Amino acid sequence: MAVQRLTIRGIVRMVGGQWPGDIERLALQFIQAEAADARVDGSPEPGVWITPRTDREAEALGVLKELGLADDAMFFTAAYGAVGSEAAMVSRAWDLSEVEERYEAFIDEFTGLRPADGDAVLQAQTMLVHEWRRFPFLDPRLPLKLLPANWSGAQAADLFHGRHAEWGPVALRRWEELVDGRSGG
Repeated sequence: MAVQRLTIRGIVRMVGGQWPGDIERLALQFIQAEAADARVDGSPEPGVWITPRTDREAEALGVLKELGLADDAMFFTAAYGAVGSEAAMVSRAWDLSEVEERYEAFIDEFTGLRPADGDAVLQAQTMLVHEWRRFPFLDPRLPLKLLPANWSGAQAADLFHGRHAEWGPVALRRWEELVDGRSGG
C-alpha cells in the first residue's frame, strides 16, 4: 500500500491483537529522529523496535521490501529471559504515563457528558469517535501484567463502547434527518 511507504514509522505501527508472551523485534538502521517519533511500537534501544504483535511479519517484510530496507533488517520472535525485567524493558520502550494521561482526559471528557437533543448527541458521538480513534496509534496494548497498576485503558474502552452504543441510534437518526433536509433536533 502506498501509505505504508511514507515513513519507517509505518513499518512498526502494528496495533492490536493479544499478547502471546513473545516480543517481536524489528531492528532497522535508520535516522534516529524518525525512530523517536514512533509511538505504538517501543524502542528500548536505538534502532531496535519491539511490538506485542507476532502475526505481522509478512506485512512488515512487504513494507521493508518496498522501502528497499529488507536486506538490512532483522525480524525475530523472542521470549523474555531471566536477565533484566520486563517492567524495565517496557518503561524504556514506551512512555505509558503519557498514554494513561490521554486515557484519563478521555474519561474526564466523556463520563459526565449528557447531550440533551439530537444535534448535541450527534456532536457528542462525533467527538467521542474522533478522540477514541487516536488510541490505536498510542497504546501498545500490552498484557495486563506489564501495565501500571490501575491502568485506565480498560475503563476508557468500556466508556467508549457504552457511550457509542447509547448515542449511536440517536446520532444516526439525526444524521439521516440532516442528510434528508429535515429539521428537528
